[in-house]
Amino acid sequence: MVGLWEPEGWPEPELGYVMFANGEGKGFAFEAAVAARDHAYRHMGFAALSSNIFPGNARSVALAERMGAWKEREFDNVSHGTEMVYRHPGPEAVA
Repeated sequence: MVGLWEPEGWPEPELGYVMFANGEGKGFAFEAAVAARDHAYRHMGFAALSSNIFPGNARSVALAERMGAWKEREFDNVSHGTEMVYRHPGPEAVA
């Protein structure tokens, strides 16, 4: 599952992704996340996106970094506790 959302308490819109075990390691998350990010920037007018990642989730960090994102900071998510915020390149960098 890959998509854009901004629940109450989030600092900004998030590009989120979750894969079931049988879908991991096949490039599906990367392909879908790049397409969702592109759509958000080109067609929905988003100016920025981040991905909120739980500390210790190495696979999500690897995907974010593969997409060109970098760890910007940590924040206390009102629903999940401390998360890392990975900043994605802006529309001018990926369009």
